[in-house]
Amino acid sequence: LTKKATLVSDAGEREQIRTRIATVWEEMLGNVEQAIVAWNVVLADNARNVPALRALDRLYQAKGDWRDLADNLGQQLALSSDPADSIKLLGRLGALREQRLGEMGGAVETYRKVLQQEPDHAETIAALERVITDPRAREHELEVAQLLEPYYKVRGNWPNLIGVYEIEARHAVDPETKINLLRLIADGYEVGLDDPMRAYEALGHRYRLESLIAASRDRLLFRAQDRAIKRTVAVSDKDMACGY
Repeated sequence: LTKKATLVSDAGEREQIRTRIATVWEEMLGNVEQAIVAWNVVLADNARNVPALRALDRLYQAKGDWRDLADNLGQQLALSSDPADSIKLLGRLGALREQRLGEMGGAVETYRKVLQQEPDHAETIAALERVITDPRAREHELEVAQLLEPYYKVRGNWPNLIGVYEIEARHAVDPETKINLLRLIADGYEVGLDDPMRAYEALGHRYRLESLIAASRDRLLFRAQDRAIKRTVAVSDKDMACGY
C-alpha cells in the first residue's frame, strides 16, 4: 500500500490509501509509534483531515505525549465551527496545560476563552477555583480572581466574592482602587455574611489607608506651596536687584 500511495497521482485517492495504512497500524497491528507516523503522513497531504487529527488525539493520549497532544488540540480548534465542540476542546487544552504541561499562564488564558463563550461553564469555573489556590499559579491569581468575580457576583456567593476582592486589593497599585475594594470587602462581611466584626476590620484598613493618603497629600501640598513661595521671593529679589 505504501508503494502504491507514492505512485498514485490523484490526491484524494492517495489520501484514502494512506488512511488505510494508518488504520492498519493503529487498529490491526496496535503499533502506536508507526500509527502516529502514518497519520501524520495523512495530515501532510491534507492538514484539514479531521479523522486523522482525532486519531492522533487518541494516540498521543495513549502514549502520554502531552506536548504533541496540545498542538493537536490547537489544530482541531482551528478547524472547529461548532461552539459546543470548541468549548470541549478548549476545556481539554486548558486542563492539559494546567495539569500536564505546567503552563499555568496558558491554562488561564485558555479557560478565559471558554468563559467568553459560556460565562457560567461549570467545569471551567471549577478549574479556575483549583488554579487560584495552586502555588504554581501565584503570579496569575489576580487574573483568575477577575475572571471569577462576575460569576460570584451574579450568584451572590459572598464568601468567594470577598476572597477575590481580597486578592484584587492585595494587588491594587492605585490607592483609590484599594480603598474601594476594602469598602466592598466590608460590605460583603456586613451585608452578605452578617459578620460586623470582620466588616469593622476591613473598614479599619480602609480608614488607615485614607489617613495615610491624606497625610501624604498634605505633606506634598505643603512642600509645593513652600517651593512656590520661595520661587516667588526669588523672582521678586531679582526684580528689585535689576531696578537698582
